[in-house]
Amino acid sequence: MAYTKIAYEPHPVSPERKKELNAKGFKIIDARFKPAEAKPDEPAKIGLGTDSGEGLSDDQLRAAIEAATGQKPHHLLGRAKLIEQFNALNAEAASKESGE
Repeated sequence: MAYTKIAYEPHPVSPERKKELNAKGFKIIDARFKPAEAKPDEPAKIGLGTDSGEGLSDDQLRAAIEAATGQKPHHLLGRAKLIEQFNALNAEAASKESGE
């Protein structure tokens, strides 16, 4: 299959998320390589295969938040706030998906 769009996803990408994006024609590239001027192709749930940030490292949380918002979280932001922000973004994206 030829991929016609690019999805910038925080790595590692779950096998389920990879399969879902590839089926929609997306080539997956690590979110840290996303150019500043790139527009998101698809507003979607953060693709780490979880609804909670509890099981993720701080680096994964920061990458996911940056990918979703386009802005890096403050470097002094603590783990609890990173998880809270990740979960809020995930819930918001999930509600948008179910509302369509």
